[in-house]
Amino acid sequence: MTTAWQATDEDLLLGLRVAQENVNEAFAQMVELIGEARSRGLAEATGYKDLTDLLRSVQNVSRSTARARVRAAEQLAPRRQVSGEAVEPDLAVLAAAVAEGALTPEHVREIQAVCVAAACRRAPRPARGRPDRARPEPGPRRGASAG
Repeated sequence: MTTAWQATDEDLLLGLRVAQENVNEAFAQMVELIGEARSRGLAEATGYKDLTDLLRSVQNVSRSTARARVRAAEQLAPRRQVSGEAVEPDLAVLAAAVAEGALTPEHVREIQAVCVAAACRRAPRPARGRPDRARPEPGPRRGASAG
């Protein structure tokens, strides 16, 4: 491609799309690499406190960016059992979309946040009060007419 100021509108649009596709593909590769580094215990083996600190150093990124990448790898990267058998990622459908290059890192963070929030809403809540006593059914509210 020529310099951006010389590009036609169509070439500029194509360039923008291709650049984003490259970012998405690089993210998919990064998720896989971070997942493998995690499975090997590479951070601890090379003297880092954890994988987040390793990424901060090796990739020169902020702590929050490194954490987001580690979290993505934990949920999206392929894993293997000790026997070598493949284990499906926690968020397999999301992992497949990332591997296809269909999602940006930002999409992944937003979807992960929704999944966490949904899991929190579905979590069973402990019973209040004494578990051996049945709770009375709520009656009509004060001031409500019966008909």
